[in-house]
Amino acid sequence: MSEPVLSQVSAWTAVGDALGAGWSRMVHVLFRGPGAGPAAWALWGLILLIASTAGSGNFGSNWNVPTGDDDTPSIPFPDAIEPWMIAAAAAAFVALVVLAFVWAYFRARFRFVMLEGVRTGEPRIRGVYGATRRVGGHYFLLQVALSLAVILLLAPLLIPWIPVIRGALRGEIHPFEDALLLIAGTAVWVVAVGSVAALVEWWVYDLVLPYVWFGRIDFRSGLKRAWSLTKARLDAVLALVVLRFLMGIAGICAGCALGCVSCVLWIWPALGIVAAVMASLAFPPLWLVAVPLILVLAIAVAWIMATVTAPIPLFFRSWSCAFVNRLDPSLPLWDVGPGDTTVTP
Repeated sequence: MSEPVLSQVSAWTAVGDALGAGWSRMVHVLFRGPGAGPAAWALWGLILLIASTAGSGNFGSNWNVPTGDDDTPSIPFPDAIEPWMIAAAAAAFVALVVLAFVWAYFRARFRFVMLEGVRTGEPRIRGVYGATRRVGGHYFLLQVALSLAVILLLAPLLIPWIPVIRGALRGEIHPFEDALLLIAGTAVWVVAVGSVAALVEWWVYDLVLPYVWFGRIDFRSGLKRAWSLTKARLDAVLALVVLRFLMGIAGICAGCALGCVSCVLWIWPALGIVAAVMASLAFPPLWLVAVPLILVLAIAVAWIMATVTAPIPLFFRSWSCAFVNRLDPSLPLWDVGPGDTTVTP
């Protein structure tokens, strides 16, 4: 598989046909195939949870601005920073960084485990995870390199902010009034860098990984073939980007709806978390037991949500694989089993 064998199908036909094929594959895998069933759904939920492809989320901050009221409770900060505090903070930071790298590594490998499940029609970890070591490791390194590139591109933003922060600390300027141009420029640059990084990550996930796993080729060859396909059929790739964006909004709405409907399942471990926190606040020694219990219950909530919303990421995953196959029929796709209505070229 040195160069892609391009088909002459139009861009929107390729996207539309692949969408139908992806939907049929998802229905076969989860509802009609021999591997469908409650146990398979639970295993799919675990795979999707580790692969970080299940559900959706948003991030925000709550800012509490002091009003100057003397009755406002204050946080009791220590009078001096002790050496053990610095050591504890450094150890916590290092631990978080290590955990983030470990999670990213397992996530990269489990995305290939997910691909194998889509290919065979049934979720399997044993016997598949070991085969993902090489390609999963290369995918992990590429994600690390992309993250470092983003950091290097965003790091220079700190330089113009240094005098602004100093002036704000001295009370000479108000950053939200005297640095509006800098705030706007920072926001534009962050959005631009983030958008490019997101597109690169999407391109690797949707176009490169199917080549690597279904084509049984090394990661570098997968990058080359996906790049050749993108240059030759840029119209189809852009059409996929547009429709995936629109369908992604629908997927988020569907995920929220499924999460609300399934509240009867995940509400119990969620209530357990609340009860553990309240009991520990009333009796602090209970934190020794409550912390690991809260972690277990939080994982249970995430696992349930990933299982319930499994059709959404499996549909998108099948869709992207079928899209690459529509443009390059030389790429092997999944085997069509009994009861599978997937249309192959």
